[in-house]
Amino acid sequence: MTGRIQVAKPLVILHGDEMAQIAFERIIEQFVKARLDIELVEVDLTAENRLVTNGQAVRDAIEALKQHGVGIKNAGMTVNRQQLDELLAKYPDI
Repeated sequence: MTGRIQVAKPLVILHGDEMAQIAFERIIEQFVKARLDIELVEVDLTAENRLVTNGQAVRDAIEALKQHGVGIKNAGMTVNRQQLDELLAKYPDI
């Protein structure tokens, strides 16, 4: 491919968790960044960031999607009790 396609409006990228994130990053690099000249608005929706920001990351994602009108989301995870305990141990002030 010789040139990248110009895109006028940003694309919201909602990052998720675990192995799905590794594949998602590869897709973004290989198919979005390599082929499109586009601004990416990236939001960290990992379970850890949702906890640390007390849900502000989710509100930021909603606002970004409202503002830009389009986005793609990586798979997230529903935190089980063990994972929650680990996150709370990592961030005891929360």
